Amino acid sequence: MLELTFDDSQDASGVDIEGVRYGTGLQMPATRPLTFSPLLSSVAKLTKAQVKEWIENPRRVKARDFYPAREWIFNQGQIGSCNAAAAVLALEKIRHTLGRDRIKLSPEFLYGQINGGRDRGSMLDDGMKALMSIGSCPREMVPHQEYRKSRMRPECIVQAERFRAFECYRIDDEFGMATAAAMGFQIIVALHAGGAFSRLDRNGVAGVVSGGGNHAVHVDDVRIRDGRLEFDMVNSWSLRYGQDGRAWTAWGHYAQTIRNHAFYAIRGAARDPEAGDLIS
Repeated sequence: MLELTFDDSQDASGVDIEGVRYGTGLQMPATRPLTFSPLLSSVAKLTKAQVKEWIENPRRVKARDFYPAREWIFNQGQIGSCNAAAAVLALEKIRHTLGRDRIKLSPEFLYGQINGGRDRGSMLDDGMKALMSIGSCPREMVPHQEYRKSRMRPECIVQAERFRAFECYRIDDEFGMATAAAMGFQIIVALHAGGAFSRLDRNGVAGVVSGGGNHAVHVDDVRIRDGRLEFDMVNSWSLRYGQDGRAWTAWGHYAQTIRNHAFYAIRGAARDPEAGDLIS
């Protein structure tokens, strides 16, 4: 396992890709929040053999094929809304797997609920709590890169109540993350973004940057390569990043950051009464 150390010189508020600046935006909590239920002791019943069987099943549709990049990759731009972008896109995918109509939701709205009125980033677990209690409104209701709650229309709150996460579980280790992917949950994690993170190797794996975690992304798939688990990471920096907005990551990307941030998986979405939903 690759050991990571803090390096404040690599802390970044943004990363340049092909001359375009993209934001990061995670705040560092004083202590890692542990106030919500861990996945493996709460709902996961799969063994390591079952997870491995699911990963290697040749008939399984990979997430990259199920979620085409041009329809599912978001561009957060230069503001620090990565946390909200990862959470909202994960919720959209959960709704999709439940058979709901695809409604693009607003990361900017969620970001405005958790940033204190300034573009100063947010904490991972604050995004989770707001996604469950407040939700996010349709994307067209909030201008792109708006981050001020005061400039969002009151009806956004009403609409957001229709689109909330339902059941979130804490992920504490590598196997927990693989298990969440195997169970069809959508995963929100923290890593550290810098120059090397934007360079992929010949296997599509992003470079590891040392640090405590300045960027939130989400994970929706896992593979085994050379006996090692690798997680399919979905970024929020448009199609310019990596392989059409994605890159593979190993546990080395997360071994340090999970000590600081509460990784979590979304299991379901609240019912939307306007759409006549009968299931959670």
